[in-house]
Amino acid sequence: MKSRPYFNKSIKELEATFKDNQSDGETLNRLIHELGFRSTQRALALKKQVQAANAGQLSKSVPQKTVRQPEALAKQHEPVLPFGEPPKPSEVIRPPESIKTTAKPVAKPPITNDASDILRAWTALEVLSPQGYRRETDLVAGDRKKIARFDEAPLPWELGEKSLPKKRLFYELILGAIELAPAVEKLLKVYADMRPDKPSMRGHSPIASILLDKEGQPLEEETSAAISSFAWGVPIALQGDLKKLADWPAQEKFLKGEFRKRLIKRDRNGDILPLTKSHITELFEHLVAALNLHGHAIKAPYFALRRYEFFASKTPPEPGLLNSFFLEDLAAARVLAHTGKLPEALQHYLGIKKPSQRTNLLEDDAGLQDLLQPALTPPGKWPGKGRFPLALLQQAAVNATNEARLKTGILAVNGPPGTGKTTLLRDVVAARIIERAVVMSEYNRPSQAFTQTNQSLQRRGAKITLHKLDERLKGFEVVVTSSNNKAVENVSAELPALDAIATDAPELRYFKSVSDNVLERDTWGVIAAVLGNSSNRYLFSQGFWRDEENGLSTYLNHASGVPQIVSEPQGGGRPPLKRNRQIIDREHPPSNNREAQERWEKARSIFKTKFDTFKRTQSSLQKLHVQLVRLEHLAVEIHNLVQKLPPLEVEALTIENNLATARHEQQEAETQLEVSRQEQVSHLALRPGLFARLFRTARFRVWLGEQKSLSKKACHDQQLFQNYKKIADDLAAELAAKKELIAQTQKSLNTLRAEKSDLEVSLSQACAEIDVPIPDANFFAGAHEDIQTACLWFDKSACRQRDDVFEAAIQLHRAFIDSAADPLRQNLSVFVETFGTRSLGTPQKDALIADLWSSFFLVVPVVSTTFASVSRMFSRLPNEALGWLLVDEAGQAVPQATVGAMMRTKRSVVVGDPLQIEPVVTLPNSLTEEICAFFGIDPVKYNAPEASVQTVADAASMYCAKFPIGSGHRDVGAPLLVHRRCDSPMFDISNEIAYSNLMVQAKKPSNANPVLGPSCWVDVVGTPGPDKWCADEAVVLIDMLQRLRTSGAEAELYVVTPFVIVQDNLRQELLRSGVLNGWADRPDAWVWGHVGTVHTVQGREAGTVFFVLGAQATSQNGARNWAGSRPNLVNVAVTRAKASLYVIGNRNLWKSAGVFSVLDRYLP
Repeated sequence: MKSRPYFNKSIKELEATFKDNQSDGETLNRLIHELGFRSTQRALALKKQVQAANAGQLSKSVPQKTVRQPEALAKQHEPVLPFGEPPKPSEVIRPPESIKTTAKPVAKPPITNDASDILRAWTALEVLSPQGYRRETDLVAGDRKKIARFDEAPLPWELGEKSLPKKRLFYELILGAIELAPAVEKLLKVYADMRPDKPSMRGHSPIASILLDKEGQPLEEETSAAISSFAWGVPIALQGDLKKLADWPAQEKFLKGEFRKRLIKRDRNGDILPLTKSHITELFEHLVAALNLHGHAIKAPYFALRRYEFFASKTPPEPGLLNSFFLEDLAAARVLAHTGKLPEALQHYLGIKKPSQRTNLLEDDAGLQDLLQPALTPPGKWPGKGRFPLALLQQAAVNATNEARLKTGILAVNGPPGTGKTTLLRDVVAARIIERAVVMSEYNRPSQAFTQTNQSLQRRGAKITLHKLDERLKGFEVVVTSSNNKAVENVSAELPALDAIATDAPELRYFKSVSDNVLERDTWGVIAAVLGNSSNRYLFSQGFWRDEENGLSTYLNHASGVPQIVSEPQGGGRPPLKRNRQIIDREHPPSNNREAQERWEKARSIFKTKFDTFKRTQSSLQKLHVQLVRLEHLAVEIHNLVQKLPPLEVEALTIENNLATARHEQQEAETQLEVSRQEQVSHLALRPGLFARLFRTARFRVWLGEQKSLSKKACHDQQLFQNYKKIADDLAAELAAKKELIAQTQKSLNTLRAEKSDLEVSLSQACAEIDVPIPDANFFAGAHEDIQTACLWFDKSACRQRDDVFEAAIQLHRAFIDSAADPLRQNLSVFVETFGTRSLGTPQKDALIADLWSSFFLVVPVVSTTFASVSRMFSRLPNEALGWLLVDEAGQAVPQATVGAMMRTKRSVVVGDPLQIEPVVTLPNSLTEEICAFFGIDPVKYNAPEASVQTVADAASMYCAKFPIGSGHRDVGAPLLVHRRCDSPMFDISNEIAYSNLMVQAKKPSNANPVLGPSCWVDVVGTPGPDKWCADEAVVLIDMLQRLRTSGAEAELYVVTPFVIVQDNLRQELLRSGVLNGWADRPDAWVWGHVGTVHTVQGREAGTVFFVLGAQATSQNGARNWAGSRPNLVNVAVTRAKASLYVIGNRNLWKSAGVFSVLDRYLP
């Protein structure tokens, strides 16, 4: 939160400050910030004055900035392609805030990083993120048959085209396009792009699209028409007021409303009329005017896409994405932020709430010890190959997902290459499955978890009743998401793989035939589903549900008491052969409720036994943890008491000495008092007689004076004695108290020492039995490598107990499904029709979509999707309807990508590494940073590529680490440090350039490549070609590949490069050379999958990697320095290689380019 330097100033003082500083922009910004917190009329009036003055200062400074005013650009008109430039319509429809043709300077607010402003800035950034295409076929995965051109032909629906067998035909009309290169070029004239290797923005972006049926009639759904935010946003950006870009959600609603008024035309019977060419032109001209696209390079409509949907699919196709995937969710989040209803995790992600404390897991031994305590370790773990335990920090991260520790709702895990991020995520999944199994085991009958509602649907003449799922069984759903398609597939497709589990776990099977059917390979169970886009969802539903032989619907029907028998004709007059469907014979469902209940009770008993066995082990280990913590506290207490005793004894001795002195002085005072008293007595004996006293003779008066003097002296000596006696008595009491305190301290010390001794003996004996390290002081004093590779508390036997709990939990899930087959089959039969993406017809039915999703997750615990599909797939789920979000490769994702997923889940585990590939941003930094400035947002914290989902989550996580960098440090989330992928020198290079040498090598070294030798830098001094291409480097690469091929090695390798031009030319040269013919199955596919820029290979690995550098011209220092200025690119490139890395390029030119100097040092 930004400080308020003028917090204590009165309004009068603020007015005086303004008066004296009207030309000081910094002071004006501070005043604006402070006045934003005040609501009096006087404060509001002053704020207006300050803003006006600040705007004046801005206008004076604009010419000095890199952002230029674009008035001149308005005069540059470029031709509209086919159909010519459309005439301006007589009525120009403007959005609610009409676009102005002149740009006025706009005052920028101070940096406050307000959550609402962050969301608005992200909206503005996404408005200018188009979904482009270079060729029409790019929109249909390269299938030319799906392109229907009509620029020189009739409209395809006028030809009465037929659909494909078993499919319905739709058209998606692309209503014109804006050319990206000219549009971006105009933006770059205002917002310069200084990047050496700019992301490509060639091609076109549709201006709008419309879904039509096979007759050419527009579909009536509101979502059937889409308008491009990019086409709307470019003219806005060129005007200079970037803040207006955040208004897109409201503008889109208005634009679509006006557009649909012109789109839907009906005949006299009320039927929608098919589109004609003239109608299409009318619609196009309307949008060109409404979006202010005159003067931009645009193409008029000339083609449509043929879209085919299976008849089994109950819903029309989804329109192609014209706009950012995230705009709708960002708009929804803005509403929640405005009303104070953002989910907890998202509040922390956006910085509204901060972690109450942060534990540095690399420095805070006590914090790490606390996180690793046995009680926080999940009762089960994923039984991977070899049944190995997690490394120390992996286990700490898994334990941090415990509800007692995940206070912020977000756990950020920083995972350098090869440190086991996927392995960690498996254990996170296992923990959630077991947590749900514990709840399941509380039901006597699983059907009790479902409540029949009064909502039903008719399907094929049958009534399907929707059921609510008990709330206790919700919150365990796991959604895996990423911006990287490969990462999503890796996690969810690998979880069911047979090699993902231990080879000695033959009983660990979970609807294996269904999973085999879905993935078309050998698996162990249907533990995860790769969903996301409509194609993935449909393919999954076919194998998972609709397949009559192997689908789960067949299984559940049988388990519900409906035998699944098929009759096959035999011919020859023989009776038909009756057999079970394949899944019945393979999976053996219960044949009736009684059998299902027996299976449930058996699985429940086994699970409880396995669970209780582990809990006893865990409880005993937790007692040891408590004893260990107590032992450490005892050591501190004993130390404190030992330190306390000597000063006490010194104090006692001092008091004792003071007491002796005081007693001596008391004795002397007492003696003097006796003398005084005796003098009084003696003098009294000399008192004159009665006559002298009566007449007060001179003699008497002398005596009386002496008597008074003696009395006074006696009183004085009496007082002196009392004083000395009190001092001595007080010192005696103080000495007694001090000796008592010393005695009590010594007694406490003896007691603590005895307790410590007993605990040491007890712990020593217990630790000898478990045969694994415990996190005591000696452990943390050990070598860094030993600490990081350790598995604490749970020995091999205890780990096996955890494996057994997971296996029992899986079997419990299956038995639960068997026993609750009837409500599940009804819920799932409705769910798989649309996966909850479409309305069920009424609000009452739609309110149950979350129950349908949770029913599905109960069967399939993990669902994966890209960020791009989150908004559509979970569109009808309320906030926090799902349990867990696992973000993989989060360092690659722009920070706004995860907003929609976080809105719909309760807790998030964000895994990635900011020092690998950064988010790809097509817009120039100057533009994106200017957008952030307009909203008062710090671009370093919230703007890609500097910021990512990972970096924002790191700041919100309770668990963190600091990596030293020069004289400072880099803050990350919970770190992973044990590396198991790369040999040296790849490991060493990565460790030095990115991780401050804190990673620990845990991979056994491989043998050197017998053909090409150890990893090295092949120095190529070649002739520079076009751009950054060097053909000589390709010659060297092809020669090395030829040698590998001749040796009989497989073509399992990667060729990576920093530059797109080098990638493209390498692909061509490799195909032209023929080196891949007969070596790779499909050379054309191989070069696309194995040759690419470094950005394309994160998450992949191979034994051998070739790193082809390019940029051989001496004038290309900028390109080389760009590639080496930050560790990311080199870090990813070298860590793709498990055994051998061969760098090909001009060593002399590259060795001084940033981190390439480290490659030069390590590679011969």
